Amino acid sequence: MSRKRQLICSGLLSLILLCLFNCSAQAASESERLVQELGASRFSTRSRAEEKLLNLGYGSYQAITAGAASDNPEIRYRSQRLLKLLQRAAFADQHHQLRRNPWLVPEELAPGWEAFHQLLGDGEDSRELYVLILNSETDLMLTLNHSGWQSQFEKRCADLQAFAHQRRQIELEPGAIAALIFLASHPENQPSGAATSVVNMLLSDGKFRDAATRSRSSDVLKSLISEWISKSRNSSAVQRLSDAATFELDAAIDVAREIIEGRQRLHSSAIYLVNSIFYLALYGEEEVIEELEELLDEEQQLFGSRRSSEMDVQVRDAALAALVYITDQSHQDYGFHDLRPKRGYLYIGSTAKFRSEEIRKKAIQKWRTWRADHLQDPLPQNLDASLGELF
Repeated sequence: MSRKRQLICSGLLSLILLCLFNCSAQAASESERLVQELGASRFSTRSRAEEKLLNLGYGSYQAITAGAASDNPEIRYRSQRLLKLLQRAAFADQHHQLRRNPWLVPEELAPGWEAFHQLLGDGEDSRELYVLILNSETDLMLTLNHSGWQSQFEKRCADLQAFAHQRRQIELEPGAIAALIFLASHPENQPSGAATSVVNMLLSDGKFRDAATRSRSSDVLKSLISEWISKSRNSSAVQRLSDAATFELDAAIDVAREIIEGRQRLHSSAIYLVNSIFYLALYGEEEVIEELEELLDEEQQLFGSRRSSEMDVQVRDAALAALVYITDQSHQDYGFHDLRPKRGYLYIGSTAKFRSEEIRKKAIQKWRTWRADHLQDPLPQNLDASLGELF
């Protein structure tokens, strides 16, 4: 390219950039003028200004944002309303980009994305769920752009709770429930007990459970539920364990340990204790063998029988059934002939029974013998070889 042509091209580029800058400056100046007209004394002037700002689209966003903080109540009210309308329209325009690369979308149009990314990653399914959440709870998600958004989350939960107290059915789409779970799990939020109860109630929604097991975003939804189970300190241990088992998640291993450690306080809640034992075995695998072995001397009754000919079920029975499962041995070989499976927990607690005390003792001894032969860790107790063979 000749020197003359380079100078011509450079001049044209400078002229184009100058024109673009002037147009941008003019548009900004026009937006600022129109925002001021939102506070005009004549209704027609205010309405025309509002319409023109909407037609300018996202180019008027900065001016409207400034108007939303105006001392003039009319400008402030109309700007805040316009802001929501513009953001809603911008969401629709940005859906493709949000799915492709949310990091390239202006922060005000991707509220909470950074926290969402920290919790659930940046995969295709994660972005799809994020867009669904934005569409389902747009107004609530927009509050993430402002301080004090937690109060709006609490208000939304309070409204849902009031609706439930009126014995009216709450019908929320899975995306709306996912949005509330996300906001409840947000690192900057500490939900109240009342809000926690609402979120836990929504977990039982049939359509949401179906989405968490069958939809394209099921894995991401399950990860979101796991985050909530891990964080929801206002939920009872039993609630958290139940939710984890319902969605077949390993998020409540520490909760199961908590229930087992507090077993002396749970005499009237045997079902929770045996569920915790079986849950720990199902998701803890070999790492929990020693913990379960500590229960092999626990004779606390879990389930009894009205018929004197049948054995009761004790803590040590459930622990032994769990240990046999973890080590992939035959329950039949240990004298467990009535075990029935239970989704999320391994077995129904009342079925972990022996047919005689003698069989129980021999089964425990069989475990100790097997452990000595197959595992290198020291045994909790000395072996008693006097019991002989099991059968």
